[in-house]
Amino acid sequence: MDDDESSVSNTTSEKYEANKLEGVGTLLPAVDSTAGSAADELIDCRNDRLFVTYKQTGLRFLVDSDADLPIIPATPNHKIYGTKDYIELTSKLNSINDILKELDNLQNDYCSLPDKVELNNSLEILSDMEENAEKFKVSILVFLSKYEEQKKENAKLAPKSHIKLPDLPLPTFSGKFQEFENFKTQFMSVIGNNDSLNESQKLMYLRSALKNEAALIQSDQDNLDSLLKALENDKNKKSTAVESNPNQGQKACVICNQFKKHSVYNCEMFLNHSPLERYELCKKHNICRNCLDFHPSKSCTSKSRCQICSSFHNTKLHRDKTDVSIPSTAEAFIDTAPKVNSEQCFALRSTDNNNSKPMKYLMSTAVAYVNGMPVRIILDSASEINFISSDCAISLGLKRNRIHSSVSGINGLAQDIKYETNAIISNKDNSFNESLKFMVVPKISSVTPSCNLDISKLSLPKHIKLADPSFHKPAKISMLLGAQVFFKIIKADQIKINDSITLQNSVFNYIVTGGLPTSDHKLHCFLLSEQEGLENLISKFWQLESLEDESLNLNSQTKLCEDHFLNNHRRDQTGHYIVQMAFLKEPSCLGESKQTAIRRLNSLWRKLEANPNLQQLYRNFIHEYLDMGHMEQVFKVSEPTVAYYMPHHGVLRPDSKSTPLRTVFDAFCATTTGESLNSILTNGGVIQDELFATLLRFRKNRIGLISDIKKMFRMIFIDESQRDLLRIVWKESIDDSIKTYKMNRVVYGTTCAPYLAQRVLKQLVMDDGHNYPLAASAVSSDMYMEDLFTGAADIYSAK
Repeated sequence: MDDDESSVSNTTSEKYEANKLEGVGTLLPAVDSTAGSAADELIDCRNDRLFVTYKQTGLRFLVDSDADLPIIPATPNHKIYGTKDYIELTSKLNSINDILKELDNLQNDYCSLPDKVELNNSLEILSDMEENAEKFKVSILVFLSKYEEQKKENAKLAPKSHIKLPDLPLPTFSGKFQEFENFKTQFMSVIGNNDSLNESQKLMYLRSALKNEAALIQSDQDNLDSLLKALENDKNKKSTAVESNPNQGQKACVICNQFKKHSVYNCEMFLNHSPLERYELCKKHNICRNCLDFHPSKSCTSKSRCQICSSFHNTKLHRDKTDVSIPSTAEAFIDTAPKVNSEQCFALRSTDNNNSKPMKYLMSTAVAYVNGMPVRIILDSASEINFISSDCAISLGLKRNRIHSSVSGINGLAQDIKYETNAIISNKDNSFNESLKFMVVPKISSVTPSCNLDISKLSLPKHIKLADPSFHKPAKISMLLGAQVFFKIIKADQIKINDSITLQNSVFNYIVTGGLPTSDHKLHCFLLSEQEGLENLISKFWQLESLEDESLNLNSQTKLCEDHFLNNHRRDQTGHYIVQMAFLKEPSCLGESKQTAIRRLNSLWRKLEANPNLQQLYRNFIHEYLDMGHMEQVFKVSEPTVAYYMPHHGVLRPDSKSTPLRTVFDAFCATTTGESLNSILTNGGVIQDELFATLLRFRKNRIGLISDIKKMFRMIFIDESQRDLLRIVWKESIDDSIKTYKMNRVVYGTTCAPYLAQRVLKQLVMDDGHNYPLAASAVSSDMYMEDLFTGAADIYSAK
């Protein structure tokens, strides 16, 4: 193959790699529903990002990954990328340009959010999406350029398949003696018998392959054979111990004390207890109340939450707000669905207690298909409108149209509707199709049914197919189909199983209706959410108006931060405060982050080269940081034991005269271990009053005074022992060498920055407030972050 042919082949491979778009996932942090417009803005940013992702993901299907990629054909009618021709590929360049513009706008939207909103690794995802799109664009341009050259020369190139085998992973050994022989065989075949490696290299590879207990094993001599012998001796000791005592090597369950291999989640004795008793058992044995594993609850990294109330505890620990003993059958009571912030109130399917035995009445659920994806629906002939949850609409990629409408439910309570969408719903064999309009709501209902129902004694015909095979298991409802289509779905025939259960035929197969016995004496009312009464709203209003000086309720994390601050802050000779960041985990859990920071810096410089104004502003910002002594260059070549590099970028704000450039430090950027600096830092909470309360007090003053603290975060020193965790990389031009710097002040963008700034301000009042009593009073009660909103009754007092 000649040089041109080789370059074309490489270009094709590059194009193939550029199509490997990374998934987005659920990376955004939860936002307090009381946060107001900030929460709405963050949700809009999330939705915009998902829609851009769908567009970008669509471009990957330009390539048929299962087909052999021809090099470049001579005739323009030949399919050049598996299933797409040259003309179609050319037209996709405009789509890529649009995606790049949308990504740039979306990044600006994220950076314009208030500082209190935690972005997690959203900025890193946007950067990766932008880089993938740019690579894809370059690959297409190079390919088309080669195509035109070949077309002019009328030369045909033979197709060639490029198959790249995956990298062979290095085997690992965690210390389990049962796995040692298999590990040793694999390691020796890959590393031990590799003549191209010397003894030192083989020893290094062996140590990197040892994990957990195995990594702690020491050998007499510092060589490969000695370490392998030590590992084998450890394996023999463990094997002999297990043979002499079959129960040794496996831990007894802390709940039932039996040597059975099961988790707490599946322990029969644990499940036989009530939710309250299970909760007490978790506290007693230091079991995480969220994932039921053996670690503190505050350190739990699982994203799972209670399926009933979505709170931070396991579903098996869920209990109602009123903890009472189980009443007799005649005294069973109705428990309404949990409050969901006045979200929706669309349809009601209540239960009664006429029978002597408690019953759970089944909702008419089925599994339908939208765009080939299964969704769980509920049929409600009493609803005039069809509904879809916002999460379902986003996951299906449905286009939402903004509307202003209202839906009335029980007691005439109304719910505002902001979006609607259209979808084609069908059954599994596609014999039924119906195009419907849906109102988009945050949530249809709680999980249905509310608990697992016993169907072991229910004799269902074996030849019958159910519309919802999991009708007896708690699960979310994604859609509600109303009267518009209800009777098109229902068919005439029914099958009566017993006095309480009937199978109703439908286009989705048979729907199970009726009631099933349950041991739960509480009857639930679904599809009904409570709205807060007017009297409660008025009560809350007067509570705000009273503005009583109440002490803050400190949670456990705030107490931890308070204790850490008191024990670790100090002042230097100039009066500046020096503080330390508090951690939830040891910083040693952080992995390598420098390469990601360098990659993000190179991406930043491509933007700076295209925008001279932004480039000059960014240079000025970095130089100001250095000139003011807020960061310093690192000249040591060797890396410290623990270091963290923060990527950074800038956002232009032409409307702002004071700060036309806002620089963002991304401390949410994940390292190679998956942890980021912000993920291991404590938050500390808010120790100042809410903005609303501060503004209400401000309005009471006849004379208003407004001021702020310039560069508030940067007036506070970080202890020298922690400055390697606040490193950045920078270069003066796109072709210049990269230099390393570390911050010596509190950095905005870190989780703990707002708390440290507020706490230092509070400490300043405690230390020096007696010298300036009026100022101390204003700073104590009228500050919101760095802004002061205070006043006086007359001009004389204001002076």
